[in-house]
Amino acid sequence: MQRRAARGLTDLEFAEFYRHRLVRTVGGRERSVEIMAAYAKWAVCRGAGGISFRMLRRFLSDRGHRPFTSNGAWYADLRIAADGETVVDPGPSRPMHAEYLDDLAARIDAISDSLERLRCLVSDAIEHSDFSSALPDVAAQHAPTAKQEGANGEH
Repeated sequence: MQRRAARGLTDLEFAEFYRHRLVRTVGGRERSVEIMAAYAKWAVCRGAGGISFRMLRRFLSDRGHRPFTSNGAWYADLRIAADGETVVDPGPSRPMHAEYLDDLAARIDAISDSLERLRCLVSDAIEHSDFSSALPDVAAQHAPTAKQEGANGEH
């Protein structure tokens, strides 16, 4: 559980690095070792967690940067911002991929099914219950007594 929480925190940290230090550039490419070095430098300055090359691949792939090899490992449509360069947010920090959306749809369907079963159980309970014996007569509780009628001047 802690490992999963730490991974989520690292993803958030990488998203911040991505927004501030990487530039989405169509046709651009950047070496994975250069990106790792830039992240490590950024992480040390901010006290962020470290990442592995495997995590880097996942983080960048999730953001639409295709990994490829050509005399080393590279990522497409990306470059590291120059020191002091103002970076415009390169886009959504985590696009929703088909697998994630399928999982989300399945969870919604499961919740919907559970709610439908619960609604049916409640409807059946209402339909088959005799509430007249279970509930006190509300009218009798609120009807004035003879003593109250006399106090109000009613006969």
